Amino acid sequence: MKFTRKRIFFGVLLGFFAAALLLYCIPRAIYVTWLRAHSTVVMLQSPPGGRHAVAVYRYPKLDHVPEYLGFGQGYVQLYDKATGRILEEKVADDLAAIRLFAWAPRSVTISGFAEWDVPGWYQAPVAAK
Repeated sequence: MKFTRKRIFFGVLLGFFAAALLLYCIPRAIYVTWLRAHSTVVMLQSPPGGRHAVAVYRYPKLDHVPEYLGFGQGYVQLYDKATGRILEEKVADDLAAIRLFAWAPRSVTISGFAEWDVPGWYQAPVAAK
């Protein structure tokens, strides 16, 4: 195989592209893991006697770095209180807007943010009328 300038150029270009991709993906995954590990719970909401709850997490204060990278201010999780299993999750750009929760026997609505159905095996019992 003859190494021409064209082949060397494209080999170097491919090497730079691969290195840039690795430098983008690996530190980003590490940073997301670090943010999640150091986030704090700012709000917990649960219906009386319900099996599920909503937790609102805030990322640590690093000036505006998480927002600039597209991670938002935090994230919200719907989870089963008995098992700790996470049922739904969504990144929140503005945690101040998350304050109104409407609980139904088979769903939870966070005003202006999300509406999540609770899977069948996690549904709260419906009171007989």
